[in-house]
Amino acid sequence: MKEELCADLELNQVIDRNVGDLSGGELQRFAIAVVAIQNAEIYMFDEPSSYLDVKQRLKAAEVVRSLLRPNSYVIVVKHDLSVLDYLSDFISCLYGKPENLRFREDSLTFKVAETPQETAEEAQTYARYKYPTMTKTQGNFRLRVVEGEFTDSQIVVMLGENGTGKTTFIRVLAGLLKPDVVEGGSEVEMPEFNVSYKSQKISPKFQSTVRHLLHQKNP
Repeated sequence: MKEELCADLELNQVIDRNVGDLSGGELQRFAIAVVAIQNAEIYMFDEPSSYLDVKQRLKAAEVVRSLLRPNSYVIVVKHDLSVLDYLSDFISCLYGKPENLRFREDSLTFKVAETPQETAEEAQTYARYKYPTMTKTQGNFRLRVVEGEFTDSQIVVMLGENGTGKTTFIRVLAGLLKPDVVEGGSEVEMPEFNVSYKSQKISPKFQSTVRHLLHQKNP
């Protein structure tokens, strides 16, 4: 069963990696495998598709459904209705108190307008941030980044399957990880960015109120 789960949940390529070095998606698939491999009467999953891409969500749903036996049942907590519809035999929707629900009285309308093309002079006023070509090795995983740049007028989205190095790249840019040392023993010169970073894994350790933390970050 271990071999089957490792194949279905794409764990063979990380089987020798420390649990602490797994990405969010890899850790999620590992957690599903740990639950699924046990012989139980009731299986419970709280948000099992978080951090997973679409392909992996469908595969995880198949693994969850495979746990159904005449003497067992499965409870899943989800926010994603599309995966829930694919996964479930019965769905219970929990809303809380009726007065907490509010639907707007006016419909939302979105007006699409053409944005005028910016001039070359305007584009030159933007601050440009450059990062060098670099690599980062973690265990048997190696990320290679080609040099690039972005400006202060852009939102850049990285889209890709789990385990391809998106989070590692972000952590390098944020200064939380150092790139590999290049040949000759010299370090890659990384620019110092003024970074505000929300990590993929949320593990709050602050010992006071939300108000206190917000004032501390922005007096």
